[in-house]
Amino acid sequence: MTVRMAAVCCTWLVSMLASHLLAEDAPPRIKPEEARQYADKQVEVIFEVKASKYSEKRKTAYLDSEANFQDEKNLGLAITEKGIMDLKQKRAVEGPADFYRGKTVRALGTVLLKDDKPYIEINEAAQLDLAPQ
Repeated sequence: MTVRMAAVCCTWLVSMLASHLLAEDAPPRIKPEEARQYADKQVEVIFEVKASKYSEKRKTAYLDSEANFQDEKNLGLAITEKGIMDLKQKRAVEGPADFYRGKTVRALGTVLLKDDKPYIEINEAAQLDLAPQ
């Protein structure tokens, strides 16, 4: 085997290994209605925000994948006070409940269950963004 051929083989092997390792680290992309199956697991989800609200009592903004948050298919995003502040500082998003309503978002985080309803807690701006079109 020539030196050139060995270099090509090594380059190919390194790139295959790197792409395999990166693929293992990336969380699975799921549909909102699949969230219950991924409880306590890191995921990526993309959906249109069909309903949103802000709770003054909890200082939390909620974004829902369904118009009715009680819907079995709904996945909620709970943007904590810390997440709201981070979005304001890093993305100039004032009032995330209003800003994201009707838009398609991409969220990263761990699926949590509360009262058998799945949600992802958003604590920093890096977890939530507008989905690429």
